[in-house]
Amino acid sequence: EVGEAIEMIKQRGDYDNTVIIICGDNGWMMPRGLANLYDFGTRVPFIISWPFTYPGNRVVEDLVSLNDIAATIVDIAGFDIPVEYTASSLRPILESDQAGTTDHARPFVYMARERHALCRAGGLGYPGRAIRNKDFLFIQNLEPDRWPAGDPPLFGDIDLHMMHNRCPTKEYLMQYKNDPDVEPLYRQAFMKRPSEELFDLRSDPYQMINVADLAAFSKVKSELKDALEKYLIETRDPRMIGGSVIWDTVRYQKEKDWVGTPSEEMRQKFGFEKEYHYR
Repeated sequence: EVGEAIEMIKQRGDYDNTVIIICGDNGWMMPRGLANLYDFGTRVPFIISWPFTYPGNRVVEDLVSLNDIAATIVDIAGFDIPVEYTASSLRPILESDQAGTTDHARPFVYMARERHALCRAGGLGYPGRAIRNKDFLFIQNLEPDRWPAGDPPLFGDIDLHMMHNRCPTKEYLMQYKNDPDVEPLYRQAFMKRPSEELFDLRSDPYQMINVADLAAFSKVKSELKDALEKYLIETRDPRMIGGSVIWDTVRYQKEKDWVGTPSEEMRQKFGFEKEYHYR
């Protein structure tokens, strides 16, 4: 499909004057993936190409966000970036011929999570905020008493319609949760999480070991927490500054989506009821 689009641009004679942007919108629909603030849920494919204009054959390590796309397009088009934008243009990175870190003005990337699916009583979400630099990821889970993967027994924030379709990885973890080799993975995927999580990406790239409570990381945690709070205040995040927080209360999806309907196969396999109501 990308090839077809590029061929169409060429046929129109616009190829040399077209910036091509290709990206995904979220991580995998897997445990700790989609709708989570771990890298497995936030790192996505992202390609920007402007043939004969942007230097290639480089490995760039700058931290970027999909929020930067809007500022980048405005900048490339020759307009001033609106002051309301909270992201910045990728143009300096794109036009540079350097590898590694090319823009030292972006030491962090910020991420947020609110409501993703109808999988908790009352339609509640799982709000969180996160900040990541090259070496560490810090996550604040703002409602740690809620179930991060959705209410048990369906944990419906992972797959479509709460076990209505197949999700083999999720099924495996649920089926073998008492196996000593599987239990830690089951717990990290489905069980409740602490209010603060910190991961040392240098030694723990898959974010499996939370070091938030270790004294050796107290300085790093404090610095990241302060930087995250500063950003949330500057961008007027209502979770931080107070005011109306509507994500848990506005109407969400269709009436039928308030009912989880496990498939007959899943009902037999795990002893599920026919329907689970989330109102």
